[in-house]
Amino acid sequence: MKEHLFILGPPSSGKLSVSLSISRMNGFKIFDNSKTVDIAALLYDFNTPDYRRYRDSLRFQFYTELLMSNIDGLISTFCYSGPDNNNYLNSIDYFLRKGGYITYFIYLIASENLLLNRVVDDSRTFKKTFHEIQSLKGWLKNNPFWNQINIRNLISVNTDSIGVDEIATTILSQVKR
Repeated sequence: MKEHLFILGPPSSGKLSVSLSISRMNGFKIFDNSKTVDIAALLYDFNTPDYRRYRDSLRFQFYTELLMSNIDGLISTFCYSGPDNNNYLNSIDYFLRKGGYITYFIYLIASENLLLNRVVDDSRTFKKTFHEIQSLKGWLKNNPFWNQINIRNLISVNTDSIGVDEIATTILSQVKR
């Protein structure tokens, strides 16, 4: 069976860093969903209906191409903002299951203080979305359910006190049960 690791979490939770570490360990390809945000923002104002339609079509096109490829392992990142994201996540899971993938949902937990410290890290300066404390504070305020997730087969990992490679090892040990 092909594997899909769906790394979820709020901005600055370490989704891409953990994905890169896992990829180094197991060779899985990475689909950083924030890239679709950047592409859609080139054409449309952020979060408008046209923006969301185009962003979602880019994502669906990527997963359609994945099913036609010979890739056996994929890691996707996704900025989880609350229960309104569950339909999207479940639809991708269903779509990929039909194509022979099993999806593992991994939620990276981090305290608000840690997120606010991480958002200004030099490694985030390339991000078009969140790289300032004020923008992240606004996101956390506008998405009060970001830390309440209810999806089947969810693996939660608290990232407050362990390093990226240890997080990746923890995830892989739980996936390979």
